[in-house]
Amino acid sequence: MEAGNTPGDSDSIATLVGDLVGAVNGLGELPATWVAQLERTGELQALAHLANEA
Repeated sequence: MEAGNTPGDSDSIATLVGDLVGAVNGLGELPATWVAQLERTGELQALAHLANEA
């Protein structure tokens, strides 16, 4: 939340924080309501699933 509310380029900072949290801890660590509101969520989850199979 702090990254998104920081002055300056907060959208980019929050994006990077979300990426890192998801990469390190898995999708389960991100609030489901946030994930549901992402554009193209289904496509992103399908790509992540394919990457995990490789």
